[in-house]
Amino acid sequence: MKKFQLPVAVAWAAVLCAVLLAQTYVRAQRPNGIDLTSYLLSADVLRHGGSPYLLPTPFPYLYPATLAFLLIPLAFVPARVAVLVWFALNVAAVVWSIRTVVLNARPDIAARSADVALFLAVFFTFFFTIAQSNLRNGQVNFIVLALCVSAALSHAGGAAEEKQTDREGGAAPAAMPSGPPLGISDSSRRHGGVPNAAAALGCPWGPGASAKE
Repeated sequence: MKKFQLPVAVAWAAVLCAVLLAQTYVRAQRPNGIDLTSYLLSADVLRHGGSPYLLPTPFPYLYPATLAFLLIPLAFVPARVAVLVWFALNVAAVVWSIRTVVLNARPDIAARSADVALFLAVFFTFFFTIAQSNLRNGQVNFIVLALCVSAALSHAGGAAEEKQTDREGGAAPAAMPSGPPLGISDSSRRHGGVPNAAAALGCPWGPGASAKE
């Protein structure tokens, strides 16, 4: 049973992707298109020096101009190719995001690829309608999700490294000075230790001080 787990999970994921891709493609053929249609129209206007916010697109462009700028390459390819590329990017983004979060929560299953694949297949089956709404409408949400996960991991990694550095720096005991204390010579240590050292420093006590008097 275990040996069939990975092939079954991959096959089921392929079926889900095929269904969603077909729905996305059909939806993109509507007169008003999908969200990606507005993204590409805005990218094309920006490429020609215009403002993506003044374009009467089917769906208002409410995103930072960075998105339109990054999508300029897709404005050069046929609409069908753009839909396929955008769909693939979003699928990769959401799968990577969920897988990364799961493996950070349960690093012990990282080597069990069949279990990870099965979990992802079950996860996207239960949350199919959410994936469907985002993918077939050509939205950017899953790519934003991947960027957020990446930023969170980067921040967590930096904080962990900083904490480790602080821990290593604080764990090292302060180096104790070697040799006799200041003002105490080797000869004074050999001839009476601290009392003779006190006399050498001019202190009016100890055997050394009495001998001096």
